[in-house]
Amino acid sequence: MLRELAAENIRNLHAFSVAPDERMNLIVGENASGKTSFLEAVYILSRARSFRTSRLNEVINTAANSAWVSGKLYEQESGKSTRLGLARTHGHTRFHINGQAIRNAATAAQHLPVKVIHPESHRLLTGGPGFRRAFIDWGCFYQDENFYPTWVRFQKLLNQRNAALKQRADSRVMNGIEREFCESAERLSRIRSKYIEVLRHGFASLSTLWPVDAEWELDYRRGWSSERDLRELLLAEREYARRQGYTLVGPQRADLVIKTNGERIVSRFSRGQIKRATVAFELAQIEIFEQGTGRRPVLLVDDMPSELDANARELLMHIFSSASRQCFITASTSNELRMSDDAEHCVFHVEHGRIRKML
Repeated sequence: MLRELAAENIRNLHAFSVAPDERMNLIVGENASGKTSFLEAVYILSRARSFRTSRLNEVINTAANSAWVSGKLYEQESGKSTRLGLARTHGHTRFHINGQAIRNAATAAQHLPVKVIHPESHRLLTGGPGFRRAFIDWGCFYQDENFYPTWVRFQKLLNQRNAALKQRADSRVMNGIEREFCESAERLSRIRSKYIEVLRHGFASLSTLWPVDAEWELDYRRGWSSERDLRELLLAEREYARRQGYTLVGPQRADLVIKTNGERIVSRFSRGQIKRATVAFELAQIEIFEQGTGRRPVLLVDDMPSELDANARELLMHIFSSASRQCFITASTSNELRMSDDAEHCVFHVEHGRIRKML
């Protein structure tokens, strides 16, 4: 969890340093005051990017050419404290852990696991396959130590094959790349398939968040036919792939088809129900993470009240506050985020980019 958080030049936020509560942190303020930017600072510290944009430069205040975020982490399970920092200057990103430079964001993500639920999170259920692959891969990253090197290796081979297709490389070169591509693809697919089985069990334990008559089906599709050998498919699609300029089969095309009572969720649920179902998936993944690692991630929830009725908000706030994990939740007013009288929490008010601790 975060014991301290400080940042400078993150969007419209003034430089700040705060000491969050170890459990519940409510961030309130008018629209465009900087509430979401507060959550972005936490996310950037973990992932070296924003959940709102893939371009980190867009997060830097327009009046500045650099930005930084730092935090003091405390791991309850081990009693260990860690200083984590990120700075972005002139297009270059630098990471530090306890004052020592580190090479990539994966190391930071291991130290500070973060999950975020925001207004666009419904795309997990309503958007394209890329959103669901990202969801699966977050879980695999923490569940299986072999996932990240396997994923990095596969991405390298995918890029090599795509480049060879565009260059119209000869069969000898293509065969060599495709042999390694298939080996890496199979390893990656096995890791993902194993995780989906764990996810099915975890999701079933959160039935309070969706209608009682909903029966869920999670169908993992690995990106190529289960009845065909991947090398045969790559050879068969090679000429067409040359014309397209990219590889048409493989784990980069994987998807998780989510249905309820035999129908895709978009055709059955309202937007409010979709949001509740999305939260259920995210919480299932968090519980799997906690059971598998013995650690607790930081949960960020942006604009929690939107598209939820009062009963749904109360249910979610009860779930969030009763779990022993650190949460940061935004809303326009604290009245929208009712806490039980005995629940410890902090309230931060954000106004015109200034953050003030109220409680």
